[in-house]
Amino acid sequence: MPAIPLWPPPRDRATNAELLAAAEARDPFGHGVHLLLAGAFCALGGISTATLEISAAILVVFAALRLPHTWRTYPAFLGIGAILAFLVWTAWAAISLAWSLDPIEGWRQFNALRMALVVPALWPLMRHRRALAGCLVAGMCFQTFGQALDLLGLLKHREDNLNRYIGFGSHPGHVTLWLSMAAMTAIALLRGASRGMRVLLGVATIALVIGAFVGGGRGSLIGLALGGATLLVSTLATTRLTAAQWLTGGAISVVLVGAIALTRGDDIALAVQRARDQLQRSQERGDPRGSAAYRVYWWGLTLDEWSESKVIGTGFGSWQRWARSNPETVELAAKLKTTPEKLILAHPHSMYLQTLAETGAVGALLTLLVAIAIARRAVPEAKVDPVALAGLAALVVWAASAAFEGNHVSPRSTAPFALAFAMAVLPSLLPRREPGSSR
Repeated sequence: MPAIPLWPPPRDRATNAELLAAAEARDPFGHGVHLLLAGAFCALGGISTATLEISAAILVVFAALRLPHTWRTYPAFLGIGAILAFLVWTAWAAISLAWSLDPIEGWRQFNALRMALVVPALWPLMRHRRALAGCLVAGMCFQTFGQALDLLGLLKHREDNLNRYIGFGSHPGHVTLWLSMAAMTAIALLRGASRGMRVLLGVATIALVIGAFVGGGRGSLIGLALGGATLLVSTLATTRLTAAQWLTGGAISVVLVGAIALTRGDDIALAVQRARDQLQRSQERGDPRGSAAYRVYWWGLTLDEWSESKVIGTGFGSWQRWARSNPETVELAAKLKTTPEKLILAHPHSMYLQTLAETGAVGALLTLLVAIAIARRAVPEAKVDPVALAGLAALVVWAASAAFEGNHVSPRSTAPFALAFAMAVLPSLLPRREPGSSR
C-alpha cells in the first residue's frame, strides 16, 4: 500500500486511483461482491420501496465491513467540498430538531437522509462507474416492462385515497423521478459507446422517456426537459455533432413525441385542464382540494411559517403540526366541513420552501452552498466524463422535482439523489479516461 499521509487528503488523481487499485488487489473477492451489490442497488433501487431499502442496506453494511481494506481511500473522499457542504447542511438540519415543534416527526423525516450513506459505499467502486451507470439504465428499463404489464391490466396494484401504484409496485412520482434520471444517464452514456451499444442506449432512452410520461410526475417531467437541455448544452460545448448525429437525434425525438402523444396525449391534456379547474375553484371559492391547488395553498402556509422564525426556522419536521394548528387552516377546515388532518399532509410538497420554513435562512443558504459546491465539481468533469455528465443531468432532474415534492424526507427520493451525486462528483477524484473506456 502506498505510504500516503491521511491528511490533508491527496489531491493527485493518480494517487487516488492507486489507492483504489490497491484496495481491490488486497481484497479481490470482497471487491467483486461489493461491485455486485452496488450494481444490484443501481438496478433495483427504483423498482419498489422494498428493493430500494433492502439493496441499499446490504450495500452500505457490506461497504462498512470492507473498511479494513478501503479506509485509506476515504481521506480523499472526505476532502471534497461538496461532501463537506452536505455534511454541514445535514448537521444544521439535525441541530434544528432541538427546537422542532414535532421532533418525533422531524426525526422520522430526517431518517430519510440515511440514503446518503450510499455515496461513501459507492466510492471504492468508482473505477467501474460506467458499468454502475449502465445498471441504473437496465434496472429502470425493467421498470418500464412493469409499467407495460400494468397498462395491459396484467399487473394489479393497491390504490388508496392518496396514491396509485404503477410498474412493479411503486409510487408514480418516484417512478417518474427514477425513470427521468435513468433517461439522462442513457443519453450521456452514448458518448464513447460502441455502435451496438448506442443502438441499445437509444432504444433504452425511448423506453425510459415514455415510461416517465406514463408515470406522470409533473416536477420530474419538468426536470426531464431541463436535464435534457443540460445534456445538449454540455454536448454542444465540447463536441461538434455530425449531420448523421443530428438526424438520429431528430428521428428519436419524433418517435418520442409521437409515442407520448399516442399513449399519454389525452391524459396530459386532461391533467392540464384539471389543474386549471382546481386553481380557479381555489381562487373563486376558497377550496384548495386538488393536487395543483393544494400545492399553492401549502406553499403559502409554508411562507407564513417561515415568517415566524426567519433565521433559524421552526425546526425540522415542524410543518405538519404548525400548519394543522394554524388558525387559517382550522377556519378553512370548518368552512369545508372537513378536518385540518385532511387538509395538511406530512410535508408541503416543496423541498425548498420546507427547508426555508423549518431551517430558516441559515438552512436555505446552506442548501445553496451545497448546490454551488456540487456544480464546481461536476460541471468541469461533465465535459470529459460521460458518467459525470449523467450525474449532473440527473441532479438537474432531481432539483426540479424537489420544487414540487418533499424530496429530502423520503428514502425513495434521497436514494436517487445519492446515486446521482456519486456519479456527478466522485469521478473528479480519479484520472480522466477516454469515453470508450470500460471503467
